[in-house]
Amino acid sequence: MVLEGFTELDKAFASCFRLAMDKGELPQDADPLVLAQLASATIHTIAIRARAGVPRKELQAIANGAIEVV
Repeated sequence: MVLEGFTELDKAFASCFRLAMDKGELPQDADPLVLAQLASATIHTIAIRARAGVPRKELQAIANGAIEVV
């Protein structure tokens, strides 16, 4: 079940990244699946860290950093 959830999230993000490539918002040589996996990993680490009590400001910094990378 967990693997299926990861796969579905990756597919959803990959679809968004492909659309962004089609619109010229990402370079044509970008790999939508790799970007999707990075986005999924970011969500997972934010969730884990939030449950561990990491302050919101630090979680926001992680999210902002991921957005800059993409």
